[in-house]
Parts: sequence; C-alpha cells; structure tokens
Amino acid sequence: MEKQGRKIKNRKGFTLIELIVVIAILGILTAVAVPKLTGYQKKAKVSADKTTFSTLNSAVAIAAADGSITSGQVVIAVAEKTGAITVDPSGDLQGSMDLIEPGAAFQLDTNKGHQFIWEVSEGEITNAPAIDKNGKITNGE
Repeated sequence: MEKQGRKIKNRKGFTLIELIVVIAILGILTAVAVPKLTGYQKKAKVSADKTTFSTLNSAVAIAAADGSITSGQVVIAVAEKTGAITVDPSGDLQGSMDLIEPGAAFQLDTNKGHQFIWEVSEGEITNAPAIDKNGKITNGE
C-alpha cells in the first residue's frame, strides 16, 4: 500500500484546473493583443504609403529638374486589386524616361484603384497630388 501511495504522490503533470486557468489566461491575452496588433498593421500600411508617395513625388521632381519632362503630365495609376503602380508619362518628353526602375515593386495599399497626376510646365511641377495623415492621396487643385 505504501508503494501505491508514493506512486500517486510522485506523479508529475498538471491538474485539469491548472490547465483551464492557463487556457483562460492565454485567451484573455489574445483578446487584448489582437486588436492592438491590427491597429499597428494599419499604421504600418499608411506609413508605407506615405514613403512610397514621397519617393514618387521626388522622382517626378527630379525628372522635371533634369529636363526629362519639360511639360505635360505624369500619370501614376494604382491597380485596384494589387495596389501595384504604373507610370504613364505624357507630353513633351526628352528621350525615354523611367521614373521607376524596371522591376521595382512599389505599391500603394490605401489608394488602390486610383490615378494621380503631376502636371509639369517648363520644367517645373505646377500641380501635384498631396497625401494626408491617413495616407489618402488626393490630386492637387
């Protein structure tokens, strides 16, 4: 009998109550953490859009300054499903111009399905889109 008593006392493991308490704590932590992480994902996407927009704006400004575009429009379209960016320069172009290097993987998440236009006159940008704090890009007026 004494040996059976020792076997029961020496058993290692968790009781059902301990397991339920641990699962409850994990559930509470998950319920608190998931909404916070979702907010960070949205902020990260907006921040990425702002950075991409800044890069595009700089590329158009450099092209206008170095004479690649003397007058006309640069239209940047954002694919509705993927957010991929395509550039369509029009107007008086000096030779071929690549605002975005071939194969570059720029995309805009917040502004899918839109098109933005930079207007250039005599080598200077006369009208450009703007981006707000929420990452929404609007064409300039």
